[in-house]
Amino acid sequence: MSNAPILLFLHGVGGGDLDDEWRHALEPALTGIGYPDLSGVKVLAPKYPNGLKGFDDNEPLPKVTLRAPRGDDAKKHRRLASVCRKTLSAQGFQ
Repeated sequence: MSNAPILLFLHGVGGGDLDDEWRHALEPALTGIGYPDLSGVKVLAPKYPNGLKGFDDNEPLPKVTLRAPRGDDAKKHRRLASVCRKTLSAQGFQ
């Protein structure tokens, strides 16, 4: 088993960004707030542009097992989200 970091990028319903253009926004946003870039990171970005459309199964969902970030972690996450939105917007993404 490798100790290399893994990034699992899941997109929403839509075109699915088949060319992984999201990386052009995420990488500078990460480095801009002090995180390392994505070199050496295994990236998993499944492509399923129409796989979720029209599905509305009434299946029970598992319990949430993560806690929301707090304090400085929450501030850093909000800043990253803001930088990503601004970068994507500047590149013409909505």
